[in-house]
Amino acid sequence: PRACMPEGAGDMRSFMRENVMDVFYYLTTSHGQRIIDAVADQLTSKYRAFVAEHPGFSGGVSIFGHSFGTIITYDLLTKAGRAVGGVSY
Repeated sequence: PRACMPEGAGDMRSFMRENVMDVFYYLTTSHGQRIIDAVADQLTSKYRAFVAEHPGFSGGVSIFGHSFGTIITYDLLTKAGRAVGGVSY
């Protein structure tokens, strides 16, 4: 297969596999739901651990994301409590 692959195509395929496939998986209902659930579970777990260590805490919470994590977090926050495209937020 590599004999008929244009020069540089292997690097492009690797880049696509490592970076772009996550977006395609996220856009499918089954994988998208797993990703949303995993991120929501992690956020909830970290928040609960913080509150357990700081029982009187009553302040606000800031969430920072990077790259694709920003999109996932944005979706979680703006679509909370709704189902969109078969994915429950």
